Amino acid sequence: MDYHPWDVPLNSERPSYPPFGFRYVVPLSDEFQLEVHPDLLPDFVGQVMPGVETDGTEVRGVVGLRAEVHAKHVLLTRPGLPGRIKVLVRSSVWEAAVALAIDDVNRDMAVWIDHPDEWTSKEVHFQELNKDLFDLGVSGNSFMSGLIRRCHAIYGDQHVHYWSLWIDRDIQLEWRGGPTHNVVIERLLHPDFGLNASLEDQSRRCYCEESDRSGRDYCYRIAITSSSGLGLALRRQPLRFKP
Repeated sequence: MDYHPWDVPLNSERPSYPPFGFRYVVPLSDEFQLEVHPDLLPDFVGQVMPGVETDGTEVRGVVGLRAEVHAKHVLLTRPGLPGRIKVLVRSSVWEAAVALAIDDVNRDMAVWIDHPDEWTSKEVHFQELNKDLFDLGVSGNSFMSGLIRRCHAIYGDQHVHYWSLWIDRDIQLEWRGGPTHNVVIERLLHPDFGLNASLEDQSRRCYCEESDRSGRDYCYRIAITSSSGLGLALRRQPLRFKP
């Protein structure tokens, strides 16, 4: 979920976009609504929609995800599983983003286009091998949902070059510039509006606000543990402006 304009290299200086490219997120009882910044929609399609590698050993994106295109929105579902995401975008804009996203990969990889109503056998096999990595359980999925819904509260009004979110044993949240660890923790653990979580180590030091960082590229990892035992590691990369 490290989004960037489709035609801009990852290692270049990028404009400031909303967290994860989401302009806003709305949780409802039967679906999750979001609007993606139009500059980043091709990247969203390329990273979220499933692509099966040529040898079939790996599936990129969300396994089994399918897109149902309507005039003013696109409904993302996984056939046979509950839950759906409504991406608020016109069909013409979505189709243009799809054309850009699959132009840079093997067309045969985009299984969601050729099999719109069912999983492919390779997706089923990959899911069976890796289901423990992707299914965080009810409490874990609730924690992730709460985190994504608070991304704009974390963002505040400060300049952030990017937000990146991935899972590696624990959930990793990384950003460049903007709010310090202490600010993000205060917002995430707000007694009324925050997550049901706590700091794993109250004594862990943060170097965000210290003038001498001794060459550190990242602050120390500061972990937050939820009531379900799921950890969230906060990693902040300092923003260095060119002279």
